[in-house]
Amino acid sequence: SGPVGPEFDPTKLEAILDAYERQGGTTVRGSEAARFAKSQGGEALYLPAEGGPGTLIIPSGASRLAVTEELLHLGQHRGLGWPTSTPLLRAVIEVEAQDALLKLARTQRWSAAEVGKITTNRGVWVQDLINQVAKVRQGG
Repeated sequence: SGPVGPEFDPTKLEAILDAYERQGGTTVRGSEAARFAKSQGGEALYLPAEGGPGTLIIPSGASRLAVTEELLHLGQHRGLGWPTSTPLLRAVIEVEAQDALLKLARTQRWSAAEVGKITTNRGVWVQDLINQVAKVRQGG
């Protein structure tokens, strides 16, 4: 499905991405970002890197929801000390991000479509988390 909700403020986004690059992060922008994100099934992406800042892939015109989610993921990885990503960690991070997005969406009165997409995404990630925990319990 395509973008849901309004575009993230482009001026603010450029300032955020420029600041992230100054802090040692990598960004991919514009049409290259759009192509890559689409190939990965997303609108925007944060690709974590072990031991340091990863790559923010944010195309022009990305939605408020997509950009905010990827910035949340960046903050989560930073807060955890740039850990090695595992399927279990990814599921935990995704569920936490969806919870934070729901809280933000309600506080800032985002659209019903945005809240609906977050709720749907959360359900998918909760199921993935359950599956990942089951795998760990089975020793794999």
